[in-house]
Amino acid sequence: MKNVFVPILAMFMASAAALAAPQTFKAKIHGDMIDNAIDGRHSAKIEYDISHLKAPVFLASIQVSGKVLKGELCPSLTLRLDGEAVAASTMWNRPKDAGTFFVVTKYVQKALSEGKKSISFELTQDGEPGKQSPYKIAYANIYVVCDPSDSYSPGDCLNPIFDKGKMTWESVFPLMGEDGSPAKAKLFFKVSKILDAFTFDESGKVMRLEEGRDFKVEADTFEVLPGSRIKSIPYNMMYPKTKEEAEKIKPYFTFYEKPCFAFFREGNWFHQHHVYISYLHSDSFKNPANSDGPAYLKRTLSKLKNKEKLTITLYGDSISHGSNSSARGLVYPNMPSWGDLVAEKLREHYGNENITYLNRALGGSNSTWGATHAESLVIPDNADLVILAFGMNDRHTPDERAALLDEIIGKVRAKNPDTEFILVCSMYANPMWKNFSYHDEYRIRDLSRRGPGIAVADVRAVHKALMSKKRFIDMTGNNINHPNDFLIRVYAQTVLSELIPSR
Repeated sequence: MKNVFVPILAMFMASAAALAAPQTFKAKIHGDMIDNAIDGRHSAKIEYDISHLKAPVFLASIQVSGKVLKGELCPSLTLRLDGEAVAASTMWNRPKDAGTFFVVTKYVQKALSEGKKSISFELTQDGEPGKQSPYKIAYANIYVVCDPSDSYSPGDCLNPIFDKGKMTWESVFPLMGEDGSPAKAKLFFKVSKILDAFTFDESGKVMRLEEGRDFKVEADTFEVLPGSRIKSIPYNMMYPKTKEEAEKIKPYFTFYEKPCFAFFREGNWFHQHHVYISYLHSDSFKNPANSDGPAYLKRTLSKLKNKEKLTITLYGDSISHGSNSSARGLVYPNMPSWGDLVAEKLREHYGNENITYLNRALGGSNSTWGATHAESLVIPDNADLVILAFGMNDRHTPDERAALLDEIIGKVRAKNPDTEFILVCSMYANPMWKNFSYHDEYRIRDLSRRGPGIAVADVRAVHKALMSKKRFIDMTGNNINHPNDFLIRVYAQTVLSELIPSR
């Protein structure tokens, strides 16, 4: 089987562009430069004709593209509606084409309910004048999902996965054995009844799978059957042993714990090769993440319950920025990343439409970057709740990282003493890559900070529990250090347990 993966890889790559496409609306753009220059700020107005858009809307997202110009700090764009900040996103400070993404579902839904024929947003930069890199906008398309069959179900997707009864869209990766044996994978629970199973065909369209034809499940073991429509992946394509073989699958990573090379892709590749299974079961599993938010986030909980205005800022790395979520890739089930899911669920649970969610995370960043730029990116939001989710990219000693988080918290509270925090303990990286044992110490340090105004969302403990049965590849968006939709939901559920008592 030495060269089997070469034609298979070519076929997969050729089909990567064939994705299910939501409705697309182009913006009328007024002003193309966005900056916070000392001698006068510039912003862009983006306007959409929604007169032909029919409700209901399940997802509306704006994807902006343009060019980053030279400056001191990464451009962080704030999206405003009627003068109020409604979303935010940060990009790398690199002089080249760059894009970003805003979820605006709530605001498009409201405009339609009010009978509006158009909706206009403003793109600005906040923070200290002259610090951020200017951004020259090229286009800002809005993508809208109106068909429920093209959308995720927030209720099912955000029900805690450890609850007894039903598992929704658990992901498994159809990886063949090293000896060429059929692809098998473990599900987390023993299945009593399959409800749904799907993957994607070669054109990128959703393909519903049939139990007994495409796969079988015995207890908790999923297996691809001979003649299945599922695209099984040869082991030596995913983990070639030689540099020569690895060159055929570029880009790749070098792994050290189990010496080999590893197939690596961003975007939709892994999403479209996972199999997603919904099923009934009678098992239960105690959630290893003990929530403490109701005890420590009293101001935030009070604002939520009393339907007062609440601003949430998420500050972290690419996992928080939204890498590999299906909504960013404009592919079924069009699920946004975990910060958007948290805000959406809080609005629904508390009946509080006064929640503003701003994402200041940046892909590739670490706690040093976070501490350096907190004053420019986080403090201007004047957030009631700041969610800090750095760690995956940190290579600091535990003491160094603890000091950096303390620095971020101190800077924010120097301007707003009432700000509360949730510290997110990061998921694991691929255990075949490197042993980042100090990341476990980060978790211990974060847990020690629990107290008034600071809670901890222990995603790391949940991911560890999942990996006691499932493989890393079953839950990743890039095979290295990003979650797929399934694990993104775990992030959202774990953070929500700090904000909704009894979850």
